[in-house]
Amino acid sequence: MATRRQLLKTMMMAGVGAGGMIKGVQQVEASGEQYWSYFSGDTVGTSPAVEEAKIYFADDSGTVTALNKSSQIRLWEFSTEDAIKSSPTVVDQLLVVGSRDGAVYGINTETGEKEWQIDTGGAVDSSPTVVEETVYVGSDDKNLYAIDAASGEKRWVFETDGRIKSSPVVVDQTVFFGSWDNGIYAVETTTGREKWSVRTNGRIETSVTVSNEIVYATSADNVVYALDPSTGDEQWTHEISSGGLSTPTVGAVEPHVRETLYVQDQLGTLHAINAKLGSDRWEFNPVEKDRRRPQESITAPAIVQNTVLFGNQNGLYAVDGGAGEIQWNTSDQTSSAPVVSNGMVYFGSGEDFLAKDAGYSVASGEGSRTRLGTFGHPITWKYAGQTIKEDDGSQSTNESSARETDQNQSTDSFDREPEIKDGESSEQTQSSQPQDPPEPSSETSPSSGEPNSSLSIDSETTILAGFTGVVMLTIGWIFGKLSG
Repeated sequence: MATRRQLLKTMMMAGVGAGGMIKGVQQVEASGEQYWSYFSGDTVGTSPAVEEAKIYFADDSGTVTALNKSSQIRLWEFSTEDAIKSSPTVVDQLLVVGSRDGAVYGINTETGEKEWQIDTGGAVDSSPTVVEETVYVGSDDKNLYAIDAASGEKRWVFETDGRIKSSPVVVDQTVFFGSWDNGIYAVETTTGREKWSVRTNGRIETSVTVSNEIVYATSADNVVYALDPSTGDEQWTHEISSGGLSTPTVGAVEPHVRETLYVQDQLGTLHAINAKLGSDRWEFNPVEKDRRRPQESITAPAIVQNTVLFGNQNGLYAVDGGAGEIQWNTSDQTSSAPVVSNGMVYFGSGEDFLAKDAGYSVASGEGSRTRLGTFGHPITWKYAGQTIKEDDGSQSTNESSARETDQNQSTDSFDREPEIKDGESSEQTQSSQPQDPPEPSSETSPSSGEPNSSLSIDSETTILAGFTGVVMLTIGWIFGKLSG
């Protein structure tokens, strides 16, 4: 197994096409092989947060657990007063999580000790997100909270007319979320003022997602909504009659030029929808139609390379994102949305927390849910590189670091892509991407003491050209003598 994995990795890096690569997509190994499991003692219904050496998850006992990722040794536990249905978020040695005891907790990831606590007026099932040193999280008290990540102090509170189970996402200084009052909201991150809201015909029980300048949400009215992020204007709607829809996930998969939206319904069917136009692409359910029943739990899909992973009480499934064909599956009842990190898929299965081979040796999760950190996150989470500054006079340094993070990771953007017209190929799309800047010449670094490699190459080329010219003149002279 290790040898084949290394071969696949080498082929991916070398860009080999025959059998090992399809336009830069690593070929999936039929997998789902279990690496390890950890018995929690209560239902693991939330997704984990994954770091390089540690992994964090929560369960219905109200406990957050930190594990050593390689040895599965428990590093610490932190207990709340009620069940946790909120997925933890980790930024700069701070873990933030909500609990049904009505509180939002900030926990030191090194020690497992509480840094701060904010009490709300209701259960906190919403999974927090942290952007630019601010925690955004909803509560059953109908409020969305903006909390200073360093101190735990409230920055502002935005009130709706319904419970907020939806996990907020932040793009372009706007926080998007849904409420049980049937509304989808866009609120300014700095002031907490409403930019716009849209009413649907059902509660928003799931989380919204944003990709390529479109906000996507599912409602209890069995409809997927696509909205303009600046105005809230409707781009398209798509009804799925079976209902009970999960949080959507959006990503680019081959052979499709435009992005694809994936959503699971309550019968365990995965739907693939053209994310730009709202039209059907395919649907997948391994259970015969007349035997399908509502699932006790369905999860939001995850995307890795060209594969979509999703789970329900029947198992965990890996499906080709372009064609909707099964790649592998397990029989593990899936109680939390899967998170893929460095070739491993992590998820809750009842009282067990599982780690399995995702079928890719080095890849991590992609797609809008991963980029925005909804329901836990892998190492490659879009906002993972943030720092949380303390009020200790080092503001200028930390602000500079935050600006670098913004530039390097496109923290505040709608993940813009070039507009694609009908009939354009994926090759055209790839060629429109900006090229990497050239490496700086050593000519600009005189202190390095290294010779200028570009000048050396030019000198060698000149000598070679001169030598070639002499040879050609000699051959010409010989032929001239012979013909004479």
